[in-house]
Amino acid sequence: MLKKNLKFILSLFIVFTLIGSTFFSYATDVNVSTNEEETTNVNAKQTDPSSVSEDENSTNSENTTSDENTTTDSDTTSDDSSSDSATSTTTHDGDLYKSGGDIEITEAINGNAFISGNSVTVKGQIGGDLFVFANNLNIDGAQIYGNVFAVASNITLNGLIYDLYGVCNTLNVPYNGTVYRDIKVMCNTATIDGVIGGNVYITATQKLTLDADCMIYKDLNYSTPSEIEVKDGTVQGNVNYSSSMVKANVMDYVMSFAYLIIFVLVVWLLMMFIAPKFMEKATRVGKEKILPSLGFGILGIILIPVVAILLMFTIVGMPISLALMTVYALLIAISFTVVTLTFANMLGGKIKFFSKFKNLIGIILIALILWALTLIPYVGIFIKLIITIYGFGILMISIFNKKLNKEVTE
Repeated sequence: MLKKNLKFILSLFIVFTLIGSTFFSYATDVNVSTNEEETTNVNAKQTDPSSVSEDENSTNSENTTSDENTTTDSDTTSDDSSSDSATSTTTHDGDLYKSGGDIEITEAINGNAFISGNSVTVKGQIGGDLFVFANNLNIDGAQIYGNVFAVASNITLNGLIYDLYGVCNTLNVPYNGTVYRDIKVMCNTATIDGVIGGNVYITATQKLTLDADCMIYKDLNYSTPSEIEVKDGTVQGNVNYSSSMVKANVMDYVMSFAYLIIFVLVVWLLMMFIAPKFMEKATRVGKEKILPSLGFGILGIILIPVVAILLMFTIVGMPISLALMTVYALLIAISFTVVTLTFANMLGGKIKFFSKFKNLIGIILIALILWALTLIPYVGIFIKLIITIYGFGILMISIFNKKLNKEVTE
């Protein structure tokens, strides 16, 4: 039964991975096509100066003496050799994994880069995505032909990337910073002076500044304590402002609950077809082992990220750490659903009306009650935390309790 439980979790992970891959497939195709166009343009720009220099050398050779020609030839050969040595950089084939204190990346990486450290500086080229967990992230003249996923205290983007997904304290995009597509960042303060080719989604809890040379070619969507002044011509699309102090309207609540119900029903259907015995175990755990579920939930939520972070500082443990955090995020995401289904099964066992519809009405009713409790001001966040801990503990016990697995099978 342990293998079946792990198979169920793996199946959930594969399903959500496929959904995410289909969502990002179009973006990656666009990135590849734009990369090819940009590289051809760059190559064209690089060939123009050489042709001009050759014309100048030929005219100089006609107007000067033979001695001057020999000196110019030697100078050009030395210049060519110096340019070749300057342009020759080391290349890393495949994905790169690095961890440590201060890390500087100058080589060209034909793949993704997974970096964790105190201060991370990127100066080379990255053909894939960049994943960073650091105190300071500085993209200094680098070219990243993919997405940047960063969790850092300070992010300075002084280079060229495609998309930025970040959580940070301060975000700084100087004049030479370029983002071909979108920025999606949560931070305290943000300053943008570069070029953004797509949309900007920023939640700044303190301050957002758009300098005079800033250029956003699509929409600006931002949330700050107070509305900022946007100069004409800075944003080519629409400017959408929302304050964190403004309450959501009725439609926002309706859409939020609709998304929650869809997610709960999808997980429920997967459990029905992939692991029908799993919900029976989860219901027994949720009913008979309330305190152990809360205890294992607290331990799991705290210890798993600590173990994953420690594994990041070892080269061999980096893939294991990423896989562990992925499974951890998946378990956190379905914790609310597990509690909902557990209570719905308890309700269906006592009231036959709900069992007629295979607990579908009970699931919707329980989800509505739990969701409404999480919206209570000041108290709702603690209720949501308790539900997450409780659901996480139910999952941990249901998966790894061998004695319970034998009882359910019997």
